[in-house]
Amino acid sequence: MVKAATKKTFLKTSLSACCAAALLSGLFAPSALARGRDTLSNIREAVARGSISAETGTVEALKALFDPQNVDRNLKSPALPTRSDCASMLFRGAMAKLPSMSPEGQALARSVIGQRVSAATLPTLPNIYYTQHFQIEWGNDIPLSDIDGTVPAPDLDANGTPDVIQRWADYLEYSYSTLGDLGFPVGLTGPKMRIVIANTSNIPEYTLSTGFFGVTYHMTDGRIWIAFNSSYAGFGLDNDDPVSPYYGAMKVTAVHEFFHAVQYKMLPEAWATEMDDWWLEASSVWSEEKAFDDVNDYYAFWGSISDSWIENQERSLPIFRPYGTEVYERGLFPIYLDEHAGGPSAVKRVWDIVRGGKRILYTDSGGKDTANSALEQFALEKGVIDQNGAGDVARLYTGFAAANAAMDYEEGFNYAMPALRSSASLATGGTISTNPPEYMGATFRRESDLSGPLRLFVSGSPANNWGVSATVKRGSPAYFIELASNESDGTASVQFDAVYPTDEIFCAPSYLKAGEKSNSYEVRKNYLVSPPNGTATPSLNPAEVVVAPVQAGISLSWQLPSAPQAGGTVIMWQKASGGSWKSKTVIAPLREAVIGGLEGETNYNVKMWLYDNRGIEGPSITMAATSGDPAPPIPTAPKGSAPSSGGSSEIPKLDMGCFIESVFTWF
Repeated sequence: MVKAATKKTFLKTSLSACCAAALLSGLFAPSALARGRDTLSNIREAVARGSISAETGTVEALKALFDPQNVDRNLKSPALPTRSDCASMLFRGAMAKLPSMSPEGQALARSVIGQRVSAATLPTLPNIYYTQHFQIEWGNDIPLSDIDGTVPAPDLDANGTPDVIQRWADYLEYSYSTLGDLGFPVGLTGPKMRIVIANTSNIPEYTLSTGFFGVTYHMTDGRIWIAFNSSYAGFGLDNDDPVSPYYGAMKVTAVHEFFHAVQYKMLPEAWATEMDDWWLEASSVWSEEKAFDDVNDYYAFWGSISDSWIENQERSLPIFRPYGTEVYERGLFPIYLDEHAGGPSAVKRVWDIVRGGKRILYTDSGGKDTANSALEQFALEKGVIDQNGAGDVARLYTGFAAANAAMDYEEGFNYAMPALRSSASLATGGTISTNPPEYMGATFRRESDLSGPLRLFVSGSPANNWGVSATVKRGSPAYFIELASNESDGTASVQFDAVYPTDEIFCAPSYLKAGEKSNSYEVRKNYLVSPPNGTATPSLNPAEVVVAPVQAGISLSWQLPSAPQAGGTVIMWQKASGGSWKSKTVIAPLREAVIGGLEGETNYNVKMWLYDNRGIEGPSITMAATSGDPAPPIPTAPKGSAPSSGGSSEIPKLDMGCFIESVFTWF
């Protein structure tokens, strides 16, 4: 949901940013919780020093996630971490290491995991609530609480089913229908997916430590089940749910975890957990926005200090999971595909290609080849191709980087901004070299005090695959002119034939050689400036613009002229009854978009125009368009007054929360 153009105060609280130290909250009194080095940091450092072996570190990390009482006392810490750790990333990374562990190490690791993901039949709990697609169970050993920790859980209409269970049922069914309407094969999860409310039974497999919202288990026999924590009291919630942050947390947890269940039924045999799983987490964050647009939980953790990939995009987009902690912020990439490459169907299409047998990006264990990947096929289908006619993933990425420079997204004014490594004006022939990027990473800078033709030239080391993205923020209301290029000879450049003193100009060099990391780069301004193209500009043919209503949005597709060559398309829209104009830019050769988050069945004015590959703008066309049906109403909290986010005074308020996320098995 697009909100007023004011920045949120980005807190360190994070629903979706996994923080393993939250597990420790149950072991220490509130007065003992402090800042400092956390258990997982201690484990990593002990491995790095050689004080413990990597195998021991893996076992101790599993204990920190599932059995914190038994972590080695020399490694255990009561401190909350100063950065987020994704428990699922750590778990799946540990499981990937199991085959190389000694028999003794494997036995220790499996003893910590227990029967959570084995094919053994876990007992059914005594209380069951059936919905059309789910079976929700809870125990009697520990009293069921409301989501805010109230014990016993209220049943205000006295129908025999606690209100919190009915809420879970509503949010799960809404998630099921939303993902199904987007075309995902939700039926693969079975006729009745099993849901367990954790910490209501003394059975060890049905426990979930304080600070974790939910976990999805994929068992060895193919069955999938989800556990949700019985209470979110003290989790430090920060979202925009119109009723209660507790209900917002339940909503996004429901769709996030259920989408993992659907994902697991689509993963091909070739999937490589350590290098590919970033796409699972990224697209699950995207699913939160699709199902529950008003909640906006991800705003907070995208801007947190401890989970700041968006601010520091020098690090690779395709994160290598065991060593990275910022995977949830990669949710910006499927949002980009959605908003700039054809709507939600773009993300669905990538998943279809994955389901057909392809990995998301890499094709070998060293990550040195992007051939035959899902993203390459997607790029090919969208006409984003290289000189050999193959899908150009690097070119797809440079368009993404151009959008990120000024957060050219429908809700971008609420997102964290990339850290600018320099805003000093470059003298002609001058150079700047800071923060060299990793593969599919970009370093952002801002130019100033410029006018006339502008050429931005990047040269880098190694002298192989480099790209440059450049964005001009112009006008009031603001819109963006975005250009990008990538080459294989160690250089890349873009030229704007005209810039103006009132323009704000961003430049983002990127490194695009798979499996490698750059050493250094230079940016030069007005180096090898070419004469302006001339006065001819590309223009849209109104007869070739297709406008169609979609749910809570408007779909657009158009043709690009063969000459002059288009650099991209600016789209602006406004309610016909008045209000502010909003915009997005689709970089060529992409030529379709969905304007989402609109009021349903409402008339809008839409303006579109092209600009050429030197940034010169062509004439605009204006049309009337009507949005499609409104999104179905989101179930409201049944009965009773909504709890605040303060939580129970008996439970320490953490400053982070975490999805434990989804768990595969290699047993």
